[in-house]
Amino acid sequence: MQDSKVCLSDDTFPDGFKVRKGDAVAYQPWAMGRMTSLWGDDAEDFRPERWIDENCCFRQESPFKFTAFQVPQSLTIL
Repeated sequence: MQDSKVCLSDDTFPDGFKVRKGDAVAYQPWAMGRMTSLWGDDAEDFRPERWIDENCCFRQESPFKFTAFQVPQSLTIL
C-alpha cells in the first residue's frame, strides 16, 4: 500500500529534501510504521509505552510523524 501526491509548488521537506512543482511524492505508511530509524530496534513490537510519559500522560509527538490522515492533527478538524 502506498499513497502519492503531486507537488503544487516548489517546496522543501523538514529534512532538507527539495521537491519541485509537478514532482510526484509517494510514501508507504505500512513501511513507515516499521522503520527502526523512527521507532527503534523494536519497531515491530506493540509497545503502548512509546506514547505514554513517566506521569502516565500522552507523550506528544510531531503530527508529521504519523500519516494516518496525511495532515497535521489540527487540520483534520477543519
